[in-house]
Amino acid sequence: MDRAHQLGYRSYWAFRMLPWSERVPWLWRKMFPDWRFMQAHFGLTHFGQLPSAYARRMLRLLVATMRRR
Repeated sequence: MDRAHQLGYRSYWAFRMLPWSERVPWLWRKMFPDWRFMQAHFGLTHFGQLPSAYARRMLRLLVATMRRR
C-alpha cells in the first residue's frame, strides 16, 4: 500500500490485469495519446507539430525514468 499513490505502480498493475489481447492497444494509447491530450499538454496549434511533441514527451519520460534510478 505504500506505493499505491505512484502512477507508474498503478499503471503497471493495470497493465498486468488486462487480458493479453488488450495489452498492445493499451500500450499504444499510453505511448501515443490522442490529439486533445497532446494539445493540452504541449500547446499544439496544428497536426504538423504532433510528431515533435511525441518525441519531446518520450524524451521527458526517459529522463524522468533515468533520474529515479
